[in-house]
Amino acid sequence: MSEKPVNIGIDSKPKSEQDKIDLNHEMSGMPTGRRQRFLTQNDYGVHGEEGEKKKAERRYSNLLEYMLAEDARYARLYYEVQDTLNQARRAAEHALHDINKQLEVAERTLQMMRDNAARLDDGTLVFRSTADGSVYTEDGRKLSDDEASGIAFSENAPSRETYNQAKNSVETARTQKNEVEAYQRDIDHAQERLRDVENPLTLEELETIKHDIPGHRLYSYGVTAQASTHEEKISPAAQDGKENFNMPPMSRQFDFARLGQSDNNPLPQFTNIHTIAPAL
Repeated sequence: MSEKPVNIGIDSKPKSEQDKIDLNHEMSGMPTGRRQRFLTQNDYGVHGEEGEKKKAERRYSNLLEYMLAEDARYARLYYEVQDTLNQARRAAEHALHDINKQLEVAERTLQMMRDNAARLDDGTLVFRSTADGSVYTEDGRKLSDDEASGIAFSENAPSRETYNQAKNSVETARTQKNEVEAYQRDIDHAQERLRDVENPLTLEELETIKHDIPGHRLYSYGVTAQASTHEEKISPAAQDGKENFNMPPMSRQFDFARLGQSDNNPLPQFTNIHTIAPAL
């Protein structure tokens, strides 16, 4: 006779999984092979097993409903997580709205710089560096003195440092947008799991969500750019080719969402250096 297979059957499953299976079996009247642990004798002793089983089915239509009704700790944590996820969704929506506006401004700023930039005969964009006076192509190749001697730079041509700063602003905004959208997908998945009535989240899973969602710090958002009708302003850091992304952390957005307020504080702006729109 062969030996009984190992790690097969309900006994090999985690305790939380065993509990779910046993409770469903007890509520449906199916045998579990073990002593009843959820529906006690009081559930069946007065009106008979079959009558009380039907009563239990009417009282708890699914496993999540049972856990919320019978486990005060579970219910408290469940509704706390539910509220946290709703706050997180509002915070992410605020952040994405701001990022999209700033990205539009940054892309428009960059395009104006490209329109004002000098070009080689083959159309390659070139920029003079304020650091060493040399001329560079857009991809960073330094031109020889002979190559640079015949290039005419307009009054509004952006420097290499200013142009690179504008490119970094666009790239940063796009990265931030992708990260916020990924965070929104995480929230969607967590809320979908929260609504699963037949396979509800365990206490451990709820604790993880409670910790991870508000604890997840979306990278500081916004792009340091502000547009007006005829000019774009650039931060002093652009003069040195340095980043100037001192933007509010997402924890502030959670506070605004929790209080039902909007974030009216202005995002950091480029200042001092002007980039003029190309003449028509």
